[in-house]
Amino acid sequence: MHFTDAIVLRKTLIGEADALVTLYTQHFGKLSGRATGIYKEAAKLKGHLETISLTTVGFISGKSGERIIHAEMIEYWPRIRNDAARLGAAHYIRDLMERYLEKGDPDSDLWRIAVSALQDLETGDFPPEISRSFADGFARRFSAALGWAEPDDLLIFGAPVAKPF
Repeated sequence: MHFTDAIVLRKTLIGEADALVTLYTQHFGKLSGRATGIYKEAAKLKGHLETISLTTVGFISGKSGERIIHAEMIEYWPRIRNDAARLGAAHYIRDLMERYLEKGDPDSDLWRIAVSALQDLETGDFPPEISRSFADGFARRFSAALGWAEPDDLLIFGAPVAKPF
């Protein structure tokens, strides 16, 4: 069993009660794992694997992939969730991480950049129009950490990643 801190990037319903959860973890990089029974009323994982949250996860690796068996939320970031501009910037950060990071490739610099960006979004006092420059700044740091010259290199099937503004 492995334990690590993780940013929850995506949660997708599978069947009636399970979910496929995509995480960017501190020690294992990006991974996807099955959270069995997460949508059941008495599920122990319920509420701990919310998108754009910082969570300690425990998972096991098996023949059919990773299975998340423990989760404890560390940061929910309520100011991000209650402010459209902050939420848009957080989703932009999440989209970049989800689309451009390879599975199983941990990077301590990217981890630090991502967590500090989300914490700054939560605690910073800035007007909504600053969210655009904040997201652009994250894209520049993200691109540099990946070894790319400029954030303009961030394309999906030849089209730039949509910004939230």
